[in-house]
Amino acid sequence: MVLFALLLGGVPWYLENVDTMAVVGIEASFASGNCRGTGFFVDRGIVATCCHVVFPQSPSGRIKDLLVLSRSGDTIPVIGIIGMDPRNDICLLSVGDTLTRPMTLGNQNQARLAAAVVPYPWQKSSVIRPLRLEFLREETWSDGTKNLVVSSGPIPGYSGSPLISDPIHGPNRVVVGMITATGRLGQAFVVEPDPISTLLTHSREAVPISPQKAFESYRLDPAGLREMARCSWAVGNLQEAENCYILSLQQDPLNPTTHEEYASLLWTLAREKGDQALFEMAEEHYRQAMQLRNDPRLHELVAFLYLEMDRYTEAGEELGRAAYLYEERGQEAKADSLRFRMKVVSSWGQLGK
Repeated sequence: MVLFALLLGGVPWYLENVDTMAVVGIEASFASGNCRGTGFFVDRGIVATCCHVVFPQSPSGRIKDLLVLSRSGDTIPVIGIIGMDPRNDICLLSVGDTLTRPMTLGNQNQARLAAAVVPYPWQKSSVIRPLRLEFLREETWSDGTKNLVVSSGPIPGYSGSPLISDPIHGPNRVVVGMITATGRLGQAFVVEPDPISTLLTHSREAVPISPQKAFESYRLDPAGLREMARCSWAVGNLQEAENCYILSLQQDPLNPTTHEEYASLLWTLAREKGDQALFEMAEEHYRQAMQLRNDPRLHELVAFLYLEMDRYTEAGEELGRAAYLYEERGQEAKADSLRFRMKVVSSWGQLGK
């Protein structure tokens, strides 16, 4: 059967997925519910996953239990947490399995060529089959943090899944990223392997600590609070999201990404409530983000905010500033597109629309 498949150019699933023994399920139980995700072995006895899979969405939450499940569904003992990088949403677990062969971490930029994601089969009737993804673009946040954006599918427990390089059944395949979030329009965010490798290097000799003790540090970290805000927002708990953003800014008032995301949340609340004061608060936080990092994307966002506030002249001015910054960066097509929009919007202001 194997020879027949190879002669036809096909690869049987049990050869194609030889590395999937290193892919595990992560299930965390909190006082307020539970969370499922994926992880993968990056060293003997060390599993990488996402912080937001392991930790609660609220600073007041508590971790009741944390399970790591093998492909067959057997429980792998969790010794503790040895490292975390809240800024990139990476968490390293020490587990009681030193026999499973780890997956090899690749280098930056490999996911831009071709890759496939390997999720954990939470639906027990399914088989782990790598799903090919398409690289869409690189996203740079206001504080300089970078993520890749790839095509994605509606897979439960997707976060923490490894991306492996093409050819996925070849001897040289490596991990080229990890899914950290799924967004709208069939897209997912990916952290490249370099931050995972760096954290692993610094954490190999670390003494494991309990998940709850690690959470005590995580919930005091500005990046951890920001990640909790994102998760709360994603499930529709806007009040908890706002509380977490405020706490994060109290810890780190000079982080442009937190100002930007909080502004976007305030904008959402302003739309829902029709509250002019919330629109103005959103504007204030976008302005603070721009003072910290002169990013053309922020000028675009403020322009669209002004359009909703019927401030057309100011919206045109912000589009002009964004166009100038894009041109400085060599993105002439983007700059030309914004200049056209600027003329249209400015004409609305002149007409008193």
